Amino acid sequence: MPRKERHRYQQGDLELKEAVTNISHDLRTPLTAISGYLDLLEREEKSETTQRYLSHIQNRTEVLKNLTEEPVWRQLDAGAVNRIFSNIISNALKYSDGDLSVVMEPDGSITFSNTSQALNTVAVGKLFDRFYTVEASRNSTGLGLSIAKILTERMGGSISANYFDEKLYITITFTN
Repeated sequence: MPRKERHRYQQGDLELKEAVTNISHDLRTPLTAISGYLDLLEREEKSETTQRYLSHIQNRTEVLKNLTEEPVWRQLDAGAVNRIFSNIISNALKYSDGDLSVVMEPDGSITFSNTSQALNTVAVGKLFDRFYTVEASRNSTGLGLSIAKILTERMGGSISANYFDEKLYITITFTN
């Protein structure tokens, strides 16, 4: 396939993917509203026929929701990702005030968050530095998050830490 033709094909493929993504986003808002109203209707008293119609509507709504979902695909080193996540979770277990939340956004970015009253913005700025530990008495090498950073960047990603309202947020993003 000549270079120009291949480029035109790739450009068309990208435009099609972008159009599908835009349509998917446009459908999601009304689908969310429909799902909310269906949930409200479930609480109401209804006849057998009405219940049957509602079941059909719920079924069709779920089918549409599944069509608009955007799976996030990345080709990453599974061992490295496991190490990154293990290091972040290990730190949360050692230094958090007992909570941990992990959220994946539609763009594929992953945010780990936990409450940590012992931190401050200066300490958070050093979290990815080699040998830095929040508490020297915790028997830690201070390498976990620096290794997470190195591995993330080797796979073309980025990792950052933010601190506000006594919560630490570590976000990992891998580009396509």
